[in-house]
Amino acid sequence: ILIIILAGSFIFSPFTSTTSALLTRDYKFGKLLLIQNLGPIFGLTLSIILIYKGYSYFSLAWGQAISSLVSLILAFFVKPIGMNWFPKFKGIKSLAKIGFYASFINVFGRLELTLPDLILGKISTPTTVANFSRAIGLQVFIKDTLLSGISKVSLPYMASLNREKKNIKESYKGASELTLGFILPVILAATIASETLINL
Repeated sequence: ILIIILAGSFIFSPFTSTTSALLTRDYKFGKLLLIQNLGPIFGLTLSIILIYKGYSYFSLAWGQAISSLVSLILAFFVKPIGMNWFPKFKGIKSLAKIGFYASFINVFGRLELTLPDLILGKISTPTTVANFSRAIGLQVFIKDTLLSGISKVSLPYMASLNREKKNIKESYKGASELTLGFILPVILAATIASETLINL
């Protein structure tokens, strides 16, 4: 029963993620905020209520399912005009090619985080592994927090330049320099105060 409840998220997520991608492309961040936040808030609220009612781990499963359902309903109401939710396979070759590279990069990104933990677990003490894991967690938190705000704007901007057949090399270079200037001071400060932050 638990697996069936959780499976609802997999059924709903393609519709929500497609709508989110198109809203991001069109800079509709207000609508995106509704989809990405109201669903989880509903899910969290329901989970807490069910936990207090004594439904144990089923509380989290129902919370996740309701979160996905609410996000799906909101996505339906705020989706761009003319968007079709029925699948089409036109252009699947280019999509699969880009998807292959994106997935490959993602796998190596995940290995970067998990491989050191696995190696340290074999050759060192649990305390060392725990401290290292905390340090990596801090680094990922800072990086993801900063980059998530930037990527939401930069990726649609690059996509719009590409659609307009404009030269994106100079824009990419400028965006990279701005990103570095935005992130570097925070990373330097976190590096200097790293031990304090990790202990905290």
